[in-house]
Order: sequence, then structure tokens, then C-alpha cells
Amino acid sequence: MDEASEKIENLKSLNSVLIKEAVERRQKVDSLQKSIGSLESALTRSKSEHRVTGRVDSAAGLYGGVGTREGSIHVSRERDDLRVELDVQIEETNGLRLKLVEAERRERKTEKKVQKMKVEYNGVMEERERRIELMARDKVGEGWAGRGGHGGDTRVPFWTRQGHGGDTRVLFWTRWRTRLGHACPVLG
Repeated sequence: MDEASEKIENLKSLNSVLIKEAVERRQKVDSLQKSIGSLESALTRSKSEHRVTGRVDSAAGLYGGVGTREGSIHVSRERDDLRVELDVQIEETNGLRLKLVEAERRERKTEKKVQKMKVEYNGVMEERERRIELMARDKVGEGWAGRGGHGGDTRVPFWTRQGHGGDTRVLFWTRWRTRLGHACPVLG
């Protein structure tokens, strides 16, 4: 009985840890999604600035002469700076997407573990309920048998299925009492 209680407590604590981890990972995923949104808007803004730079380039070409040369050098520098910033933002966005995919994979894995733990917990609880019921039946049976009466007590085995797949058979014993030539189970 203590072993089952210990298992139940262990399963409960493990379940709470797994749920806490799942919540933390979900918060990280939400944070990463917000970061991706802000990076995408920055990327859009950068593209707009790049278009403006292109227009400035074409306007500088119209003015000609020395001013054009200086303007085009200045515009080229700005364009190069914008390209570098854009490349950095693209790399950050790709990194965040990879982190998001990994976080979602870990979340699915954690959810599977939580489901497995719930199944195990339910199995342990069902086994505990069965044992309590059997102990109660045995107590009632001992009380009936101790009153004296007709016939004797006999312990009879019976099989029951355990688990969700129904593929495990477990042997239990129950008390039967013969009374006036009839076999009847001792139940509570």
C-alpha cells in the first residue's frame, strides 16, 4: 500500500514538474513569436528604406556633375550599411525560427510525456482502487466467516484484466463460503 502511495506521490510531483515545464516552454514560444513579428516589421521597414535609397540614387543621377559623384558615394555607403543591417536581421529571424521549431518540438515531446504519465497515474489509481476493494471484501468475508455457520470458507482464484490494452491478466483470490450446499461469494 505504501509503495502505491509512494508511486502516486512521485507521479504527482513529476506531473506538476512536467506541466510547469510545458507552461514555461509555451511562454518562450510566445515570446519568440513576438520577436519574429517585430523582426519582420523591421525587415519591412528596412526594405522600404532600401527603396528610398534607390530613389535617392536615381535622383542623384539626374543632377549630374560633381554633386552626383559625391551623392552617389554617400548613397552607396548608405545602401551598403542597409544591406549589412538587413543581412543581420535576416540571420536573426532565421535563428529565431529555428529556436521556435525546436521549442515546439520539445513542447510536443513534453506533452507526450505528460499524457504517458497520466495513463500510468490512472493505472496506478485503478490498481489501488482494486486493492482497496479486495481488502474490503476480504475484511467483510472474514467477518462473515468468523460468525460461525454452515459450511467452510474456501479461497478461490479469479482472473481480471488490467491495463488499458486489456492484455495483462492478474490473478486475485477471493473467499467463497459454502452454505447449505451452495457456493456463494463473500462480498461487502
